[in-house]
Amino acid sequence: PFFFPSISIVSHSIPFHRLGEEEMRIEHLQVQMKTQDAVISQLRSAENAARNEIQALRKTHSDEHSQRILNEQLVVEAEQKLFHFSDYVTKGNPADLKNVPNSIILGKAAAEKMMASIGDVVLVTTSRGDRQSLKVVGLFQSGLQDLDKVQSFASLATTQKLLGKPASYITDINIKSVDILSAPAMANEYRKLFATDAEDIQTANSQFETGSDVRSVISYAVGITLLIVAGFGIYNILNMMIYEKMDSIAILKATGFSGSDVKNIFITIALTIGFLGGLFGLIFGFLLSNIVDRIPFNTAGLPTIKTFPVNYSLKFYVIGMVFSIITTYLAGMFPARKASKIDPVIIIRGK
Repeated sequence: PFFFPSISIVSHSIPFHRLGEEEMRIEHLQVQMKTQDAVISQLRSAENAARNEIQALRKTHSDEHSQRILNEQLVVEAEQKLFHFSDYVTKGNPADLKNVPNSIILGKAAAEKMMASIGDVVLVTTSRGDRQSLKVVGLFQSGLQDLDKVQSFASLATTQKLLGKPASYITDINIKSVDILSAPAMANEYRKLFATDAEDIQTANSQFETGSDVRSVISYAVGITLLIVAGFGIYNILNMMIYEKMDSIAILKATGFSGSDVKNIFITIALTIGFLGGLFGLIFGFLLSNIVDRIPFNTAGLPTIKTFPVNYSLKFYVIGMVFSIITTYLAGMFPARKASKIDPVIIIRGK
């Protein structure tokens, strides 16, 4: 609405006997013209003010629209950057959630149940009964059949519009921690700080973590058992070597070698066996892992894995080499101590 200031016209009283009708008419016309000019001037000022206000509103609306689009893009890109969302999208492009308005990525099981494919339009109904038509731009597969039947994804702006909520409305915030072990402490801190529910990944996946821990314990137990068996083998080999080399040991000690020198010789032999055996074992294991890694492995439970999963982490190779050296050292220490205590006089006299 426009409000105009009132216009007041003040005229001095003039004796009518001094003015003729023409003069009065001219003066009256001048007053009317001045009044019209004032009104026109006020209208032009109001028009200019209205135009400026409309331009400001348009700019504000444009900025809000651009900010809304930017926020939507940041949410989609953050989902991809932090949680590798595209790895689970079996068909379509996750970027279409921000590029295509009113779009959705369906769970693969839900899409199969509805016989929907990319390009189809599905009618989504909220719990309040609101309906919205969304275009399918992709299919998502997490590997959990029950979850894929009910889970779908849309951009934040589309979901807010579907629920009839403002741009500030959110229900969940997912935080990716650099150190996964600090997640429980962070959850407790956020729970106290914001007085809201906060669940860490260990609690959410407690059953899965328990199964993984059990498998890890079994794997390490099998590996340690194999190393212990190998250690007994090395122990037997060195024991046999001592019995076969009694004469050589006696000659070494008779020529001035001390018991510690003989002990170091056998420990060096044991460590050499452990190092070379571990090195060749790691090379053979790496080549075998490469072969296994190329074998096709297709399962609905793990949609992102196409071949048998093999972990090439360096820490496993380091652990294998360290265990190999420690095992051979312990296996060679007892025979070496036995060899260092041999009396050369008894050996030579027996011969």
